[in-house]
Amino acid sequence: MESVLLICPTFYNYREIIKVELERQGNSVVAFDERPSNDTWFKIALRLLGAKPLLPITRRYYRDKISQIETPQNIGLILIVNPEAMDKIIIDELRRACPNARIVIYLWDSLRNKRYISELFRFCDKVFTFDYDDAKSKMLEFLPLFFTVSSRGRTTVKPKKIVFIGSIHSTRLKTIAFVNSLAMKERIKFSFSLYFPSRIIYAITYIKSGVLRKQLGDHVILKPLPYDEYLHEMSSSEFVLDIAHPKQTGLTMRTLEAIAFNKKIITTNDNIKNYDFYEPDKHFILTKENEHQLVDFIQLSSPECYYPQSVLNKYSISNWVARLLERE
Repeated sequence: MESVLLICPTFYNYREIIKVELERQGNSVVAFDERPSNDTWFKIALRLLGAKPLLPITRRYYRDKISQIETPQNIGLILIVNPEAMDKIIIDELRRACPNARIVIYLWDSLRNKRYISELFRFCDKVFTFDYDDAKSKMLEFLPLFFTVSSRGRTTVKPKKIVFIGSIHSTRLKTIAFVNSLAMKERIKFSFSLYFPSRIIYAITYIKSGVLRKQLGDHVILKPLPYDEYLHEMSSSEFVLDIAHPKQTGLTMRTLEAIAFNKKIITTNDNIKNYDFYEPDKHFILTKENEHQLVDFIQLSSPECYYPQSVLNKYSISNWVARLLERE
């Protein structure tokens, strides 16, 4: 047992989920947001301009947060999840305030999406990443994401139903439009919700995307689907559609939640082949070259789909937290 300072962005309710699991494993936890603001304009500026122009705001925020920590000398671990706003000076201030703590970073985004974060690595004790390619090229600890749910055996599964629920980026609209057209043609049930985190981003995308205006507009949501509804949609489907960001090779949380629910997966991420649970009859890697084979995969697929308990244990949040807590 030790005292943990958890610094994690606001992303759905994952900071609270991680905090609860850290506490369940016997640790006391202080947690706060990695970003000083979740205002839409701040997040857009952070993503487009990087952390540097916003550092005066960010450093004031961290100094205030550090000053509120009771007995910082008792902190044994500073766990920083997916840093985006901080710099090496903030890392140094955290280390001086908590002199007995080791500093561990976990990345659930690729370094290609976060250009400056690698500058922090030499100031930390250990760096983990969910991204398979980053782990190999940067000699980082590879640790896939996790699931926090357990399979709901009582939920009635609708055969041949596909589900997608997620935010919109990069090529997702084109892929969803393709699957939607295919599903309508082949009379396959396709349930999907397209989440936009702000009206500004939605408006810009609406203007730029004819696919959104003409085909998919009725499926837009501006607030995240309640988690229970999300889980119900997933648990009642036979297939889960996952559309990877083109600059990421790590598996999404959605993919691992699908495994927890014993679902077959349709994904654009060909790195799924590198994972120990991969089986061609359960996982269809969607490319432009094999789009015509998707119908056969759905129609001819066996209704049974189970993953061994060893796989479920390995990708659970309890194992994920335990790995981050390891001292060696």
